[in-house]
This record gives sequence, structure tokens and C-alpha cells, in this order.
Amino acid sequence: MVTSSSSESGYRDTVVGIAHDGLSAVRTTDLLVTADQDDRLVSTYRSTAIDDAETGLSDAIAQLDGADRPGPAANALYERLAPLLRTGMAGVTEASDAMSGGTADLGAARAKLRAAGDGLAEFVRSTR
Repeated sequence: MVTSSSSESGYRDTVVGIAHDGLSAVRTTDLLVTADQDDRLVSTYRSTAIDDAETGLSDAIAQLDGADRPGPAANALYERLAPLLRTGMAGVTEASDAMSGGTADLGAARAKLRAAGDGLAEFVRSTR
């Protein structure tokens, strides 16, 4: 969903919601990685949960890219949030590949997930 935020505070509210959605997807995937490593994850659930995380992050990125930025402060928020979402998406994609037997490094995926998650959590805390 693309939103139009005509004010700085409206844009801030929009990006905090986007960041929260991204944080949820990243943290869920990190938990999936742990459960998968501990052999406590059913493969059909893993696939569904990863698909949901990828869709959630893709939607968050599209919403962020599509939202009107009403000024310099909004541009600064965009510049802070966009890389965090993209790092989260890379982590989710790599975790999905690694958990399904691909060539991606699960440790590197987890590092991206944690970095993105920590950054998104700080973004939400500091931007509210």
C-alpha cells in the first residue's frame, strides 16, 4: 500500500509503521533460523514463514519507495530506513537459500538479519 504523507509528522508515522513491519519479518526469520538449526522446524512451516517474511519486506520496501517525502527531514528518514530494509531482505533471502540446501552461508544471513533487526529496532525507538 502506497501512502501519501503531506506532512513531516505524517511521513514519520508512515515510516515508523514500515520499519515495524520490516522488523517483524526480520526477527521472525532470525527465529526460524534458530529453530531450523536446532531441528525444531517443520519444512512446510519454514517455507510459508519465509515466503511471508519476503513478501512483508518486499511490501515494506515498495511502500517506503512509493511514499511522498515532504521535505528534508523525510528524505533523511528515508536514507536511514531504506538500507536497513534492504539488508533485512538480503538476510531473509540468504537464510531461505541456506535452509533449503542452497549455497548461501547461514552465518552470513544471520549476521545480516541481526544487523538489520537491531537497526530497525533502534530506528523505531528513536523515530517515534
